[in-house]
Amino acid sequence: MLGDLIDSKNIEHRQEVQTNLLNTLDRINSKYCQSIVSKFKTTLGDEFEGLMSLNADWICIINELFFPCIQQRFDLE
Repeated sequence: MLGDLIDSKNIEHRQEVQTNLLNTLDRINSKYCQSIVSKFKTTLGDEFEGLMSLNADWICIINELFFPCIQQRFDLE
């Protein structure tokens, strides 16, 4: 899964959002460790990626990654 916080450079409280993203990724890595093949991590700025097994509960993971009022993009390959 690839994800991105769209236009994150213009978010008013960008540092707070970035910290929240990192904490969320850590929580997901712990909570879904049985289903994660490669841990979720940030790549460029506010882009992130992680590799899940085929039986992963990806809908729950996306729901946990959802940040209200911030436009996001997800790519499941």
